[in-house]
Amino acid sequence: MSNNISFEGLPKKFSGKKSELTAKAWNSKFRRVVRIQGLEDSTAIDVFKIWLEGEAEEWMDKKESSNKDSVVAKISEWMNALEIKFPSTKKEELVKLQSTRSIEEMHLGSKETVREFNQRFRESLDKIDPDFYTKQMIKVIYGNLMRSIDTAVAWSMLDNDEYDTWGYEKVMTEFIKTKDRREGFSE
Repeated sequence: MSNNISFEGLPKKFSGKKSELTAKAWNSKFRRVVRIQGLEDSTAIDVFKIWLEGEAEEWMDKKESSNKDSVVAKISEWMNALEIKFPSTKKEELVKLQSTRSIEEMHLGSKETVREFNQRFRESLDKIDPDFYTKQMIKVIYGNLMRSIDTAVAWSMLDNDEYDTWGYEKVMTEFIKTKDRREGFSE
C-alpha cells in the first residue's frame, strides 16, 4: 500500500444537507474513487471519516463514541450506516435493495453489543425489498451470524425443541437472553 493518498476525484465532503448529493450517490462516487486508488478498507475508512462534515461528522463522532468501536472492519458497513442515517427523500432513490448480501456480510464490531448489532441488522433488513427474501431466509442468515458471534450460545439455542417454531425476531431476542445468561455465569 502506498503512503501517498490522493484526494483527487473524491466527491465534495458529505454533510447530510438535503441540497447536496444523496448519501447513496455520494457513497457510489466515493466507492469508485477508493477502488481506483486501490485503498485498503482501513485507509478507506479513515478517508471516509475525514470526508464528512457538519451533521454527518457529528453523527460519525457519536457513532464511534457510543459503540466504542472506531475500527469498524469494512467500509461497506460505514457506507450502509450513512445511507440509513441520511435516507434520500427523492422518490426514485427510495428503491429497496434486491439482495440480502448486506445482512449476510455483517459481523459484530469489537465493542458492539448484541443489542446494537441486532438494531443494525434490523435497519439493514428494512432497506431490502421484502419480495427478495422470506422470513425463513432471514432466520437462516441470522442463525449463521449468531454462530459467528458465539458458537456455544448458537448451538445451545439450536438444541431447543421450540427453535423450529421461532421466527427470526424471536431468535434475535432469545440470542440476547441466552448470551446475557451465559456471560452472567462466566463472570
